[in-house]
Amino acid sequence: MAFSNKCIYNYIDTLCDTWLSWNDSLLKGVFPDGAETLNQALGEEGSNVRSRAKELFRVGFLKKELTLGNDALQMIRNDTNLQTTFGFLSGVIFKAYKTIATQNFKESMGAVCSILSVIQSVPIGSIELTINSICLRLLNKFPCPESYGNLLWLRWLLSGLFCELGKKDNTNIHSIESFFKHETEELRLSIICQNEDKQYVERGSFSSSDDIATLIDEKVSLTNILNQKAPLFILGDDSEDNPRGFYGFAFKSNPDFLRVCYEMEQEHVEDSPFKFFFDEDIRTSYKPNVIEKLNELAGQNHHFQEEYNKIMKNLLDGAKDALVQMTGEKLHAVSLSAEESISKHQTVIDALKTKPFVLLAGLSGTGKSRLVKELAYMSCPRGTGLDENVAEPGNYCLVEVKPNWFDSTELLGYYSNLSGRYELTKFVKFVYKAAQNPDVPFFVCLDEMNLAPVEQYFAEYLSVLETRKVVNGKIVASEILPKEVFSNCQLQGESIRGLSEGDAEKPLYSEPDAAIISFLKENGLILPENLFVIGTVNVDDTTHQFSRKVIDRAFTIEMNGGKLDAMFKADNSLEYREPDDLVPLSFIKPKYVNALDAMSEMLEEDSEKIKSDVPVLLSEVNEILNGTPFATSYRVENEMILYIHSIYYKTELNMEQKISTAFMAVMLQKVLPRVQGDSNSLKTLDGENVLVKLKDFIARKCSGEEDHVGLYKDIMKKIDVMQRKLRISDFTNFFG
Repeated sequence: MAFSNKCIYNYIDTLCDTWLSWNDSLLKGVFPDGAETLNQALGEEGSNVRSRAKELFRVGFLKKELTLGNDALQMIRNDTNLQTTFGFLSGVIFKAYKTIATQNFKESMGAVCSILSVIQSVPIGSIELTINSICLRLLNKFPCPESYGNLLWLRWLLSGLFCELGKKDNTNIHSIESFFKHETEELRLSIICQNEDKQYVERGSFSSSDDIATLIDEKVSLTNILNQKAPLFILGDDSEDNPRGFYGFAFKSNPDFLRVCYEMEQEHVEDSPFKFFFDEDIRTSYKPNVIEKLNELAGQNHHFQEEYNKIMKNLLDGAKDALVQMTGEKLHAVSLSAEESISKHQTVIDALKTKPFVLLAGLSGTGKSRLVKELAYMSCPRGTGLDENVAEPGNYCLVEVKPNWFDSTELLGYYSNLSGRYELTKFVKFVYKAAQNPDVPFFVCLDEMNLAPVEQYFAEYLSVLETRKVVNGKIVASEILPKEVFSNCQLQGESIRGLSEGDAEKPLYSEPDAAIISFLKENGLILPENLFVIGTVNVDDTTHQFSRKVIDRAFTIEMNGGKLDAMFKADNSLEYREPDDLVPLSFIKPKYVNALDAMSEMLEEDSEKIKSDVPVLLSEVNEILNGTPFATSYRVENEMILYIHSIYYKTELNMEQKISTAFMAVMLQKVLPRVQGDSNSLKTLDGENVLVKLKDFIARKCSGEEDHVGLYKDIMKKIDVMQRKLRISDFTNFFG
C-alpha cells in the first residue's frame, strides 16, 4: 500500500479535523456550537465518531497545553495517565500532519491506528468484538489469494459483514454471532447497495474466497453500501478521492501487535480481556479510562507487553519529531518560503545549530558577507524596531577587520582615563542589542577576519565560547568582559578631574549608550545564546594563517560561488519577510552544548549506536593522524555528536546516514582545515602522506552511503586540491 500524505484515512481525518476545530476553544475554556457545558459540547446523544474524537483530545490537550512545547515530552515521561498521554501525543502528530510531514509520521500514525483498532467495538447479536478481532477472524475464514491485495480483500469482507448487520429483518444475525463465537465455521455474507432508484438491493453474496474473487472479477461495485458504519473501518483504493480506513494501515504497520490482541480476545469471546473497555450499551461505550486499560493488559501478557511497548515508542517518536519540527517552545511550522530559505543555507545552518561560530572561506566576491546578511533578513521580525533600516536589518552587524588589530580593544572597546568614558564599539552595542532581543537571531559578520591575527583581537570570545553550558533550558556562558571592567564608568562627568563645573554636569553618554553602560556595569559583556559570529576568510599575501586555536573552535565552510547565470534570476533574499515567512530562532540556535545532553533526547538505540560508532570512527582517524599535529580531540567528538543532533530529525536520513553525514561534515569542516604544512609535516609515522591516507579511509567508510548533501564529493575534491598544491609548491593548506 503506497502511503500518500494527501490521502489521510477516514477515521484519523475525522479526529484531526475535530481537534483542529475544537482545540483553541477548549484550551481557553470556551465551548463551541453554543454549548454551555462540556457534556452538551461533546454530545449527549450517544457516542458517535466526532464525540469520541472530541473526548479523546479534550482529555489530552486540556492537561498538556501545546505551548509547553518540548518541555511537555518530559512531563509525558513522568505521567502515568495513558489516556492523557495518548490524547496529547496523537494530537501533536495530527497537528504536525496538517502543517508539515514529520519524520516518524507514518510509524506514529500506525501506532494510533493500532490502538484505535483494539478499543473500537462492534455489537454482533449478544456479543461485542473489537474491530481488530472481527477483521482477523474474517481473514482466517476467507484467506486472500496471492493475486488480490489484502487491503482490497478486507474491504470486501467488512462490506459484507456491515451490510448483513444493517439489515432491518436480520435473520442471519444469529449465524453470524455463532461464527464469531467459534460455534460454527459456516458464514454467508451479502453485498447490499443502492440502485439507481435509491433502493437497496443485493448485488451478490459469498461464503468462500472463490465467491469473493468472482464478485471482484465481475466488477461488482461497493459504492453506496447499506451500512454507513463501514467506511470507518474498510479500505478504499489508492486514489486521493477515496480515502482508506484506519484498520488496514494499522495491520500493515503493526501486524504482530494486532495478532497478539486477537489471540488474547479469542481465548474467551464472551469474556474477552478487551470487554472491560466497553459498557453494555454500545451507545455509551467510550469511557475516559478506555486506553488506560491497555496498561493493565501490558502487565498480564509478555507478548502483548513487548508489542505494546513498540507501539508507544513509535507514538512518542512521532510526537517528539513533530514538536521539534514545530520549533520546541511554541508549536508552529515554518512556511514554504521559510523552508526554502533554510534549504538554501542548510550547510551553514546545520553548523550554526552545532556551534554559533562559523568561518566562511572562499574567493573574494563569492557572496560570503551577503550570505550572513541573508540569514539576518530571513529571521528579522517586523514591527520591533529592527526593521527600520531599509538597507540593513537590525539583527545584522558588519565589522570590518583592520590589519592593525593586535589586541581586542578595537572590537571590545576600552576605558579612557582622559575622557572618563568607556569607548563603546559597534560590536559591544550589537551584543547588548542581542541580549535585549533574546527571541531573535543576531548575526555578526567579521569581514576578512584574518587581515589581523584572529587569536589576538578575538581571544576573549574564543575562550568564553568554550564555557557555554545549558542552565534551565538556556545556554549561558562566562562574560566576554566581566562587570569589574566597567566598575569605574560614570554616567555623568562630575567625577572627572579638571572639568569645569558646567562640563561636569554634562552626561558622558547619549541616552542609548548610557543604557548600555548601565547594563555592562551590572552584568558585564555577556555572550547571548542568540548571537552568531560568522567570519569571512580570504587567503592571499595580505592575510594571516589561522592558528589551530581558532580552527578548533569553528566550523569552516568553503564557498566558491555558484552558477554565473544565477545573478539574472529574481531574488528577494535581501528583503524583510512577512511574519509567517520568518525563520524562528529555534531553527538556527544550538539546543545543547554537551553531547551527552543531546543524546538524552534521542532514542535509546540511536544513542547506543552513537556511543559505539563515533569513537571508533574518530579513533581510526587519529591512527592516521598519529605523529602529526592534526589529531582530533574530545572537542571534535563532542561537536560531531552535536552535529548529529542538529540533523537528527531530518526525514530523509536514517541513523546510519546521520552519523555518516556528521562524520563527513566534521572531516571537511573541522579536520581538513587543521591540515597544513610542507611534505614533511604531512607525513604519518609510517612515512605516508596523511592526505592520501585520509582520502582512502573516507572512501572506504563513506562512498557506499547515499550522498545526501554532496559532502563526500566535496571532501574528495578538497583533498585533491590540497594534494595538487603540495605537489606544486611543497606546501598546502585548506584555505585558498
